[in-house]
Amino acid sequence: MIQASVFSDELSLDFAETVRLCAELRVPFIDPREGLFGRNINEIGMDEAQEMKRLMDRYGVRVGCIGSGFGKCSLTDADEWKQHLAILERQFRFADLWGTRLLRMFPFWLPEPFDWRSPTRPDFLSRYLPRVVDKLRVACQLAEREGITFTMEAEGSTFSGTCPEIRTIIDAVGSKALTACWDVVNSWSYGRVGWPDDYPYIKGLVTHLHIKDATFDPANRAKSTGYTHIDLGEVPWVEIFRTLNADGYNGLAGVETHLF
Repeated sequence: MIQASVFSDELSLDFAETVRLCAELRVPFIDPREGLFGRNINEIGMDEAQEMKRLMDRYGVRVGCIGSGFGKCSLTDADEWKQHLAILERQFRFADLWGTRLLRMFPFWLPEPFDWRSPTRPDFLSRYLPRVVDKLRVACQLAEREGITFTMEAEGSTFSGTCPEIRTIIDAVGSKALTACWDVVNSWSYGRVGWPDDYPYIKGLVTHLHIKDATFDPANRAKSTGYTHIDLGEVPWVEIFRTLNADGYNGLAGVETHLF
């Protein structure tokens, strides 16, 4: 069954208001990311996490997926990687507190200059894959120890910009803790058509879904012309949901419009 969640900052930058709105709109899950008492998920400590739980318990709302920025760091800066591993350990404790085992992550910033709006994408991954894999295996061993599932997002500024890249990384790392966060619109980039063409790359690997809508160039379906309100764009969400249901997806559809 697919259930609704929403990124905390999509509703309000005041977390108490976010939780209240979720309850009012009957959205059962929040994916905390920004708007957490003036900080983001990578910055908060246990005191803020406990206050968040108190607010969520009051309204009967739960955390679906921790909207972590883990892995949005340099592949080559050892100090930055150490900082992110410390962030990860802290977020494991948040997961225990909030009762979730799902944590979004990324496989490092691209280390070379690149315009993410480009219609094509250089093959960065083949050049850096061994280094990406070595570091992600360390993180995945920690996640396996904690019973955490990483859901790796399609994000063009990192090594997982497309569904084929996500699949390549997951296969190379070879950990049951590493799965796919399918942001359909994000993956609809660099000359690739996110649906239906690229879905087979991540079929059976999806543990989280990001929902936004977009319009496309009539002369080139691989080219997005901008975001719009959900169900006013051209992403065939009904067809996608039906296919995911038929394929056994049992998870969340997280609203992330990028309109606010």
